[in-house]
Amino acid sequence: MMKVTCCFKMGHDPDKVSQEEWRQAAEDGFVDLRYMKSRIDPQDESGLELALRFRDGCAEIGIDTQLEAVSAGDRDNEIQIRNQLQTLAALGFDRISLVKGGRSFSPQEAAEFLAKYVRDIHQESKQKNQLIICGSRSSEGGSRSVPLILAELLRIRCITGVTEFTGISDDAAGTVDAFGTDPVDKIAVKYRRDGLLIQERVSLPVLLAVGDVQKSFLRVPTLKQRMASASAVIEEVELEADADEPAEFTGFSFESQDREGRLVEAGSAEEAARIIYRELAEKGLVNG
Repeated sequence: MMKVTCCFKMGHDPDKVSQEEWRQAAEDGFVDLRYMKSRIDPQDESGLELALRFRDGCAEIGIDTQLEAVSAGDRDNEIQIRNQLQTLAALGFDRISLVKGGRSFSPQEAAEFLAKYVRDIHQESKQKNQLIICGSRSSEGGSRSVPLILAELLRIRCITGVTEFTGISDDAAGTVDAFGTDPVDKIAVKYRRDGLLIQERVSLPVLLAVGDVQKSFLRVPTLKQRMASASAVIEEVELEADADEPAEFTGFSFESQDREGRLVEAGSAEEAARIIYRELAEKGLVNG
């Protein structure tokens, strides 16, 4: 059986915060988002949906999978996290866990909490085949560093920009002969790198950081599925952070995104291009 662990985070949509609120937050040193509804970060949501597609595809080729979802909770949005975990249980995730603890804007601490959790699950199940799924970045901070730090702590490979991953059937032409191994030990992964779409067969364990994927919204469970999972247990995991924290969030500054537009009056497109080019040259933005 292949174990698949999906790490996700509930956050807020920063685009819904007004510029005036950001200016005030920069002066105060913090931004209060408790009044806003939480949501799964978009790339984490893609990771969860891709994991469900992976499970469905593996079932078709005879590979058993165990899906697990884990999220870190806090006092501000724990209720909404629990509601989302119940939704994932309805969608067929076999194990649902809520890690309690951690601070906002701390990629190192978030990765350490997840690494401790994954190590505990490894030790408990003694399963070598481990596939870990994360979103590439969160809406909170967007450092893109949590998957990389987590992979480093677990000492496994991390692939970023992932758009798709599938199981490999043992009766796929040449698969076993080419790699000389049990097909459950490898998966097929597609990811983007330097503008290229790369497909690779990857050995487990591995951490996949999901990037921007089109049409990857999390599916909606049916009423029947929700009723069947009503008694699903959400495991609470208490973990302690390490004493030494290499970085500490102290505040942020507001960077204005205002733009100024002007209508260029010209008799033709060629004349308009000359005017725009001349003005850019006067500002030193292009070579005159």
